[in-house]
Amino acid sequence: MERFGNLCNSYAKSFNKIYSRKGGLFMDTMKRVDIADDPQFGSAIFYIHKNPAHHHYCNSIDEGKWSSYHSLLSKSNSLLLRKEVIEWFGSPEKFIEFHKQPIDLKSDIED
Repeated sequence: MERFGNLCNSYAKSFNKIYSRKGGLFMDTMKRVDIADDPQFGSAIFYIHKNPAHHHYCNSIDEGKWSSYHSLLSKSNSLLLRKEVIEWFGSPEKFIEFHKQPIDLKSDIED
């Protein structure tokens, strides 16, 4: 997390210098939450996959261009723990069905 913070700070300083401005560029909304139980694990995966649709980069979860959603369903090589995630849901079909739930714009993984 420290390295990511350093990257963001360096970028902000460079951006501010180029555009003669001061202050932070990013909202302080990054939160970490310990995944304490199975329902929270499922919620975290759904939260990650719903974000592009939630923020209107695409219309639905299965349209997210850079999402791990398609990688988890793919047979191609991946560094993701695909087998473990799909087994947690029970099957690829159950994974897909889980992701068809409505996107609640008020929900968070802490719910």
